[in-house]
Amino acid sequence: MILASIVTLAFFKMKQPLIIGYLFAGMLLGPLSPLWTSLIPEGGEFMGLGQSGILSDVSVLNIFAELGVILLLFVIGIEFPYSKIKSIGKVAIGAGTIGLFLTLGVVFYASSLFGLGFMNSLFLGAALSISSTAIIVKILEDTGKIKKESSILVLGMLIVEDIIAVILIATLESVALAGSVSYASILTIVIVAAALIGGTLTVGTKVVPRLIDRVAATEHKEILLLSVL
Repeated sequence: MILASIVTLAFFKMKQPLIIGYLFAGMLLGPLSPLWTSLIPEGGEFMGLGQSGILSDVSVLNIFAELGVILLLFVIGIEFPYSKIKSIGKVAIGAGTIGLFLTLGVVFYASSLFGLGFMNSLFLGAALSISSTAIIVKILEDTGKIKKESSILVLGMLIVEDIIAVILIATLESVALAGSVSYASILTIVIVAAALIGGTLTVGTKVVPRLIDRVAATEHKEILLLSVL
């Protein structure tokens, strides 16, 4: 936390997004940080630390990273009413789909020109065509643009990209492992994703509002906070 505070303060003074400061602080503390690989000899220790540094358990890092993204998107979800996101649904679906596959095609073509193989070009195109919802939303929040109409459209496009990304990753995984497209696995992913989205929308619009109203009627702030979380 101390290092994160120092780094983010430095980035704030440089008028850069704080999210970049958080990422940089994580790079410094992470197991692949040059602080550990350069200062500590291979197989050696420094003040009880090996070359993996302070944060050596990657599984624990993944848990904290996922928890941070969940909390960030939860806070952002409070800022955006479902009605506004629904109003730009068609535009977001069209723009998000076209933007993703256009970027994928351009990167794939450029990678092929540089001599990369088919699969390498495809994976690189897929990686660069998918935006990070959490990072973009955090930047919009830091710059004070989070409540603008254009930001709602951007959020809608990001949601569309995330949905397509699940199917795209499943397709690439099946091609990489089996050498061919597994239509069964892709269909399963599509069905599961559709069921999850449909269930989330149903519960979020039909069940949760009534539950929150009942909890709010108790006029107990702690119970309301726990219920929302």
